[in-house]
Amino acid sequence: MAEKATAPQKSKGLWESPFTSSLAKRDRVTPPEVIFGYFLGPFGGLLASGIFTSQLQNYFTDVLRLDLSFLTALQLVSTVLIVIANLMVGQLIERTHCLAGKARPWILLSALTLAVSTVLMFFVPFEGMARMVWIAIAFNLYYSVAYPIYNTANSTLVAVSTRDTEKRGTMASFTNIAGFGVMGAGTMVFPILVSFFLKEDQNLWLLAMGAIALFTSYNRLPAVSLHARAHYRGGKRLADRGRAEGGAVPRAPAVLCHARAHVVGSSCCLPALPVQRRLQERLDGVLLQVGP
Repeated sequence: MAEKATAPQKSKGLWESPFTSSLAKRDRVTPPEVIFGYFLGPFGGLLASGIFTSQLQNYFTDVLRLDLSFLTALQLVSTVLIVIANLMVGQLIERTHCLAGKARPWILLSALTLAVSTVLMFFVPFEGMARMVWIAIAFNLYYSVAYPIYNTANSTLVAVSTRDTEKRGTMASFTNIAGFGVMGAGTMVFPILVSFFLKEDQNLWLLAMGAIALFTSYNRLPAVSLHARAHYRGGKRLADRGRAEGGAVPRAPAVLCHARAHVVGSSCCLPALPVQRRLQERLDGVLLQVGP
């Protein structure tokens, strides 16, 4: 008796593997998704930035003994690069089309770039002019590459995460709380660590920031899997519908997602004004029409 021919199994794509596929399989928003994806994830991604805001200048001058004129020039030049980088990253995210959606691939990339650029600013093996070049590269790798990738992608997620307006407001609230927590850690907790333990020891600074970089990288991975159910499920559904109808795949422009995230975020902390509610309803209607 002839053996039945077995059909070749279709290989899974990158975003269908257990490591990168979305864990948000349910139609409703679950507490783990909110906690890991929209609180712990943003907290880990922004923690180094909160510390840099209050302590990086002191580290450059007191520990590395860098010249103030060099630091001033570095910040001026980097400001231009940061603006350009944000515009470029926004366009890249807008042009990203895959099963994981627009934002999740960039969030995953930021887990690596944030960690690496953070460590490089504190692992400085050179002296003199070589040290300045190293710091300039590491500084811009963080602020002109890693941070724009994370921040732009993360700000897109809330608006396309679910159709439930109330749950979107909850997600935006948790993201805002994470931002306040980062500010508290950077301005109140870490300065105490510097005063009593790190002081002007470069090795201790490297050890502390290396631990934070590891926390950032490790914390982003589960958050990526729990982000943006609409990207994974709704996006695939809309893509299948578009192909079946022989037309283009409907998608929501990133600018609508950004606008919706800002409206929700502002109305979470303060009572929503009538104009905010009307704008929110209009954006909801547009997003429902064009999909994630």
